[in-house]
Amino acid sequence: MTQTTIWKWTLPIIIVFLCGLAIWTIQFNLDLQHHKSIETRIIEELMYFPSGKFLKPAVIEYQSSMADLVWLRAIQYYGQHLMTNQKYEWLGHIFDILSTLDTRFIGAYHFGSLVLAWDAHQVFPAIKLLNQGMSYNPLNWQIAFDAAFINYMLTKDYVTAGYYFEIASKLPETWKITERWAAFSYAKGGANPMAIEIWSSIYRTTENRKLKELAERELIKLGIQP
Repeated sequence: MTQTTIWKWTLPIIIVFLCGLAIWTIQFNLDLQHHKSIETRIIEELMYFPSGKFLKPAVIEYQSSMADLVWLRAIQYYGQHLMTNQKYEWLGHIFDILSTLDTRFIGAYHFGSLVLAWDAHQVFPAIKLLNQGMSYNPLNWQIAFDAAFINYMLTKDYVTAGYYFEIASKLPETWKITERWAAFSYAKGGANPMAIEIWSSIYRTTENRKLKELAERELIKLGIQP
């Protein structure tokens, strides 16, 4: 029997054996994965996720789908740790990937910053995420508002909070009260000239009698007679 004939008969057997081995290996890994906790599986996946900066070019045709996958993983990871140890060491990494893959995903900036700031106690990564969001979405008032709220409530940097509230107050569809919060924040932080400028503008332009009276009272507190 020639060597060619031997290969002709043995090659299909080898292929079948290797396929069977591959199927057994996959099934073994699936069974192993089944016994792992959700937390362990998520963390193992995240360890292999490169930063958004390096992942984005690799999935350029599938950025939207990948962003959806990362978003689901973010929710699952947050929920798992919320119900267990309240430790969120991977949250910043997850939202860095997500915000890089989909720079217009407003919900990711909003949700990500709030859980980073309040649950994970990572205030400055939260503000960094929001600043990134503002750079890509300069007309979205909610991102600036979230930055103001975090600064006001957590860092107690009232002047910076006033700055972000003021930005939010000038953007489309914003809450009307945001301008007043900017003035209150500036005053609380001792930035009186900026507070005076906002209250004076409100006093001159509003047709609401109650709001005009409020602006007048605040200006008097700041030493200005309208």
